[in-house]
Amino acid sequence: MAGLVKEGTTVNTLAPALTKAKIIAGNPQLPPEDAPVGRFCVMEEVAELKVMLVRNEYITGQAVGINGSLYITRNFQQAIQPPYSRPLAVTGR
Repeated sequence: MAGLVKEGTTVNTLAPALTKAKIIAGNPQLPPEDAPVGRFCVMEEVAELKVMLVRNEYITGQAVGINGSLYITRNFQQAIQPPYSRPLAVTGR
């Protein structure tokens, strides 16, 4: 990775917790008010962080959690049942 950095390439990943989406909103066992900040993340917040990381030439090799202090606990693990726990496909642009 050090060689990539010298060429101006940075590598980071974003790790959002529960985001406000229909699949999450449809699960009554996951009320947003149970999250520490009282709501789930919205995609605009993920996008803002993504833009910040792209513009920043110094930050590299990081996995950035976007969780509003919401760490998946036993209560949330029990509430997330299939199809909610199904991995989502990520496509590149």
